[in-house]
Amino acid sequence: GQQGHALAMELMETHPWVGHLGLAGAYIEVTGELAKGIRHGFQAYALEPEDQQGNSILVSGLGWIGLYEEARRIADSTAYEAHFSTGHYQRAAEVARNDSLRDPGNNQPLFQLGAALSRLGGHDTEVLELYEALLQDSAPHPVLVEPLPAAPLPMARLAWLRQQSGNTDGASEAMLATAGDVIERRKAGSIAFTNPVVEAMLAAVRGNESEVYAGLRQGIDLGWRDRGIFDEPMFKAYGNSREFESIRTELDEILAGERAKTLQMLCRENPVPDSWQPLASTCEGV
Repeated sequence: GQQGHALAMELMETHPWVGHLGLAGAYIEVTGELAKGIRHGFQAYALEPEDQQGNSILVSGLGWIGLYEEARRIADSTAYEAHFSTGHYQRAAEVARNDSLRDPGNNQPLFQLGAALSRLGGHDTEVLELYEALLQDSAPHPVLVEPLPAAPLPMARLAWLRQQSGNTDGASEAMLATAGDVIERRKAGSIAFTNPVVEAMLAAVRGNESEVYAGLRQGIDLGWRDRGIFDEPMFKAYGNSREFESIRTELDEILAGERAKTLQMLCRENPVPDSWQPLASTCEGV
């Protein structure tokens, strides 16, 4: 994290777009300082408005703080991220389905479809079949690998789905593979917030309530900002508990703070007025 931040700052001098893009990713996807990341995201957007990676990072940050209408305006190619990051899972699934039909050789829309349908609920059989097919396609690699920061989440979902379908051996196998993947990431120096969140998901599959709460809290402490994690199906059993509600409230307070700072920046100190102007409705009362 710190090394990446230092490198991005150095690049700002010689390659401003790369520097802004690196800092947007570091703040939004690593440290959870969304307002700072969104500022750099817009500065990167002003320099390269067609860049898919930068736009996706920016849209996720805007979505997590609930600026849905602004997120939707960034680019047609980031419609999935705009819908998914704000909990519009049905719309996100429709976009992913259409993208997979248009580009059948690309697995990324299928991963996106699996994530959206998982959080939407009621599609267990379809998601299980989808993930099993993706896992076969990844052979001999034993885990489903998605681009960061969501990399190990599909395997945790697969463990849950296998358990729900009665395949306890398969569930154990998926949990072992996921835990091993997290260990490898830690050995490689990854301290990403994804690791404890995935461990919380696996704890839910095992029914270990205290580890569910500990993992979610640690993830938030490290920078996890996607409130949609509470929509993951394995957490439904804990949704009404006082501890779960406390964790949800903690994240909501963090997101409210980041939203206020972002609105102040966009509406009062816009760093890229020639490239982007927020909607009047976004800035009402700011």
